[in-house]
Amino acid sequence: TLQRNAAGPPPKGDTRRFGGSLGIVPDYAGAGEGVAGVLLAGTRPGGPAETAGMRRGDLLVELGGREIRDINDLMFLLRRAEPGESVGAVVLRDGQRVELTAVYGEPRRM
Repeated sequence: TLQRNAAGPPPKGDTRRFGGSLGIVPDYAGAGEGVAGVLLAGTRPGGPAETAGMRRGDLLVELGGREIRDINDLMFLLRRAEPGESVGAVVLRDGQRVELTAVYGEPRRM
């Protein structure tokens, strides 16, 4: 007989919702005291950030019209992002504001 509402096997691995990915490597040391944004230590080759034109040394200061003050702001936005969604991004590069468009990718699962 078929049982309804029977529990299936427990999920394996990390089951948190990850949202979207930009494929960036943040510099956790930051850009310096009092500097808002997330400094990029690099981008994943072929990933959304690299495809959008982001580079090592860029300071990511805005994503989807929302200010990014630190890594916590970035993680908040990424958790709510959907893979395939297009998003405007603003980086500071050599003191100049550069506007880019990225398409969120699938996050890597641990």
